[in-house]
Amino acid sequence: SGDKIVIGYAVNNYTNPYYFGIMDGGNIAAEELGCEVVWKSCENSIEEEISIIENFIESDVDVICMDPVDAGALVDVINKAGEAGIPVVTFNNILDGVDCWAYTPNTVVEASHIAEMMCAYLGYEGNICILQEQPGNQSSDSIENAYRDVMAKYEGIEIIGEQITNWDPDKALEITQTWLSTLNDIDAIITVSGNSAASAAQAIEAVGKTGEIGIFSVDGMNNELIQECGATADTSGYTLVAGYWNIIACYDLSQDTESWPSTIQYTSPMTTTEEAYNTMCDNGLLNNDSDIEVMMIDEAIENASSDDPSQLNIIWDEGCGPRDH
Repeated sequence: SGDKIVIGYAVNNYTNPYYFGIMDGGNIAAEELGCEVVWKSCENSIEEEISIIENFIESDVDVICMDPVDAGALVDVINKAGEAGIPVVTFNNILDGVDCWAYTPNTVVEASHIAEMMCAYLGYEGNICILQEQPGNQSSDSIENAYRDVMAKYEGIEIIGEQITNWDPDKALEITQTWLSTLNDIDAIITVSGNSAASAAQAIEAVGKTGEIGIFSVDGMNNELIQECGATADTSGYTLVAGYWNIIACYDLSQDTESWPSTIQYTSPMTTTEEAYNTMCDNGLLNNDSDIEVMMIDEAIENASSDDPSQLNIIWDEGCGPRDH
């Protein structure tokens, strides 16, 4: 790839605003570092993602980063990149038994916090629907499992609906509309994707129940919706800073594969309105989840409006940041 470091990056799609934030932050880092990022979207197709990665290998890029649609299906092509001497970084997924790096929010911790917030918000008693995303996607599976583990702790919490969206907001809208017309007494909807959460909010608004049914997710993309009380809680994850450090990590690894640990994890505070947070605390949130860190929604929105990711904090899990950080 010549003198300039070239990073090949495969994102899942160009429809989720989450990836636009990652790309914006990544491009800022690339400009600062003097490298190039070649962004490609597989549009949630594992076959297309494999093809994109094979093309990156053929083009002899310096580093490959990807958000795996199906982690297990990518093992062979990741190994192929390794044999070609190209470091591979997976985003939002940790792959076992594969020689690659993982750059990801600690989704299990964040999902556990969000589920605890939901249960506390409902007073540990209520009917829950789960908008599942994509079985086989490590990130989607680990978040959903963390939700279920928390909900299983409380006898008063019952799951009354669950369906797969495959990251499709239109499908999430259709599923929620069906639930609203066929299920009685839905108290909350929980999902992985901010897009699915927004679709659920749209369906709920259409039947005049905004604020009556809680909406919870871990995408960090619904600050304004929370502020307007269309959704209840989310992570405050700033995609701009996540994308910024993602590309810094890829660049560093192209120079020195010892510069970052194999697992690079970070966390973000949760965010909600002050009123909702007070309800959660009154119902015992901090007794059941003493490690949770919550940022009020107005502060989260102010921080997210920054266009300089170098000025935003990212909280590395212990031992999971750059070696010199």
